[in-house]
Amino acid sequence: MVISHKKKSIWPLPGGNYKYVDTLTKCLTFLSHGGKRLDEIEDWFVKNFDNVKKRGAVRGYLYVMIYYIPFIKNENDIFVLTEKGKKFLKIKNAETIYEILNSNVDGFEQIIEFIKSQRRTKKEIHDMLVEELNAKWKGYHQINYRLGWLLSLDKIKQKYNYYQIT
Repeated sequence: MVISHKKKSIWPLPGGNYKYVDTLTKCLTFLSHGGKRLDEIEDWFVKNFDNVKKRGAVRGYLYVMIYYIPFIKNENDIFVLTEKGKKFLKIKNAETIYEILNSNVDGFEQIIEFIKSQRRTKKEIHDMLVEELNAKWKGYHQINYRLGWLLSLDKIKQKYNYYQIT
């Protein structure tokens, strides 16, 4: 069992498993044209992503971009890019996102190591992480989100029911 101060949970962004990085980049670009209020960001997400119907979900996406991948911050109810966010928009290096996620959230490095030598099923990855992290996950949501981020970052690929290193 690994004892860690990293976060045990992660959340997706809209757009689909392979699109988290694209969605993040689009949102940062939107915010780079001047700080935005919450209602403006909610409107932007609803307008740009068919699967975003509830404005409350947008707060979860902002939470990811503030606390998990600190590319934005809230300054007096106006959301603006951090220096890291500005830098990412200039270079658009997905490895930067992976390094940040890996340093802030448990499970990313463990998944990469686990599938490095052979392809694995989602169930095998789930069982390994539950044991490694002493997680109480009953379903696959947290595994799906991590796999979605890794797919979007092009760190892994999925072939049929298996995941492997790219």
